[in-house]
Amino acid sequence: MRGSEKKHNPIALFTQRIKKASIPKGVENHGGFLRISFQYQGMRVRESLGIPDTAKNRRSAGELRANIVYEIKTGAFNYQKAFQPRN
Repeated sequence: MRGSEKKHNPIALFTQRIKKASIPKGVENHGGFLRISFQYQGMRVRESLGIPDTAKNRRSAGELRANIVYEIKTGAFNYQKAFQPRN
């Protein structure tokens, strides 16, 4: 299969879409571990979660991020409480 044929292979395109869709919005793989990103006080914030990139952890990270975004919108978010320094 030539390079141009690979780009238009419907099965490959479908597989790529599934892989992209399996990571929730604002969840990223960074060196094999997950981190979340969100807007807080006008700045983009990225926080490493320190958990490996697995399907279960992706779902958990997505839920955590969704809760944080909700708390930010409602004014209930406390950054220090959510991300205490790890010693």
